[in-house]
Amino acid sequence: MMKEKVQVCKYENSDSDYDEIIRLHKLIFKNTALDNKLIYFDAHFEVFFKNVILDSKHNALTVLKIDDKIAGFIHFKIIEDTLFLNNICIDSGKQGSGLGKYFLKESLNYYKDSEMKNFILDVFSKNVKALQWYEKLGLKIISETKWTQILHSQETQFTSDTYLKNDENGFKSVYADAIKIATVVNDKNLVIHKMDYAKQIALADFDTVITNQNADGFQTVLLDNSYRMKELLKNVIKNLTDV
Repeated sequence: MMKEKVQVCKYENSDSDYDEIIRLHKLIFKNTALDNKLIYFDAHFEVFFKNVILDSKHNALTVLKIDDKIAGFIHFKIIEDTLFLNNICIDSGKQGSGLGKYFLKESLNYYKDSEMKNFILDVFSKNVKALQWYEKLGLKIISETKWTQILHSQETQFTSDTYLKNDENGFKSVYADAIKIATVVNDKNLVIHKMDYAKQIALADFDTVITNQNADGFQTVLLDNSYRMKELLKNVIKNLTDV
């Protein structure tokens, strides 16, 4: 049998492979407490992410191709001198055999001679394998965020200042005083971004309500901890070569 052809290349246009990119986004959260609850699962995400790809000043996408078919993607956010690993996914049938290491190394090599200084990412504590791998690459935890589900034990309701409308990306959202305070996912789940306004929302109208903000005063269930990790980009590239 011939050896598979493996490539890593930049992805700059939403071409015929775009549906696969969207599918892989959803795969990231499979078997996690956040499955089906984030914007990746909303019908508007497909249009939204096309605009992300076009914004090459702040975003960059690389893809892993095996025999010319997309088997993974990496989405970097470019924030001044920092390369932020927003998402990485390799199709479940193609994981193993060092593909993840190769994919990340080749993707970061695009930036080894750039002005990018820092490398940052978020990883969930329950993803123990990924967490341990990032630690081997020299990344260190610099902060922690809790993702919680808010239980409907407290009576809340929409106030006269709170209303629903689509945001600039087409996602149905909750606003108060012209400030976006939450995003509705597929008309049934709610992600709250500003907990100061949570009591002004009829939380019982939604199947699940989640947040990564401070939810003091509400009865919650911890879904997962998200660790932010950081290291110099040049060190991560070196460690990917050495490890």
